[in-house]
Amino acid sequence: MRKDQINFDEIRGFLEDFRKKNLERMLISEEIYDNEGKDIKRFVGKNFQKEVVNTKENFVVLFCDDPNSDSTKLVLKLFDFTREKLLSKSSEETPENAAIILNQLKFGYIDMLKNEVKSLLIILLHL
Repeated sequence: MRKDQINFDEIRGFLEDFRKKNLERMLISEEIYDNEGKDIKRFVGKNFQKEVVNTKENFVVLFCDDPNSDSTKLVLKLFDFTREKLLSKSSEETPENAAIILNQLKFGYIDMLKNEVKSLLIILLHL
């Protein structure tokens, strides 16, 4: 039998796994971006759980539908501005504070048209 053909046992096995909820959900995801040394991280479906949800770090994440849109670029500039202000304010006090701030609050974004995330609790703050 050719590899690209499906047989009855494979279908039965799939249906049993489906009924027992043994199948892992397949998520839409871009390839993982190299965020090394970047101040604002770009997340994708494949790494969102690991990098944001399952970490002790605090993130401010923009969920956007087009990373190249003017509104997204504006928010990312605000992220960068906020980060720089936090750093300059904390480094005025002591340089060690700047490192602490960088480790306590991080910024990133994810394109929700090209990526799905497993589970997410979003806390909305009303200013």
